[in-house]
Amino acid sequence: LLGVTREPLAVAAPMLGFAAASIAVWPAGPERIPRVAALLALGAAAGAGLVVFAQSRETRDWTAALAGRRIVPAAQADLAVGAFLAGRDDVLIDAISAPAVLAGRGSALGLRLPTQPAFDMTRLTKRADAGYLAVRRAGEASAEADALHAIFPDLHEKGMPNYSRVYDHGGWRVYRRDPSMARRGG
Repeated sequence: LLGVTREPLAVAAPMLGFAAASIAVWPAGPERIPRVAALLALGAAAGAGLVVFAQSRETRDWTAALAGRRIVPAAQADLAVGAFLAGRDDVLIDAISAPAVLAGRGSALGLRLPTQPAFDMTRLTKRADAGYLAVRRAGEASAEADALHAIFPDLHEKGMPNYSRVYDHGGWRVYRRDPSMARRGG
């Protein structure tokens, strides 16, 4: 609500400590047991609600692991897309919100990052002209902070005219500008 974190569970977790401290200093008596039981029930319901309704990548991965499905850790997916982008230039990507991409790539050279004027021009014109576009799947907590996703909200799902998908793994998709469009400048 206040923009401190994108993760609701990160805000809810410290509340457990406050609840435990409140219960510890609550005066002993016959009315204490129903109050403590009500707080415990409320906490369990709120926790279940956060897991079910506030689906972040972490909670989705956690529930998928409980169901026995294999998950790809976010950092591993970021490292993999970084390795794929190694040696490619003119890549429009928000590696600021995914620093493991830089580690996987080994360098920021050749990337158009949100801190650069070329990225700002894309943001202002809402037109892509980079050789490659790399974006995360919508709906993930990390994608919501992704500056490229903010400019082109449908890029991951629908792609971009004059671009073809060349990478699709771990929630990341990379689109390459068609060579004929690059030569014509369109």
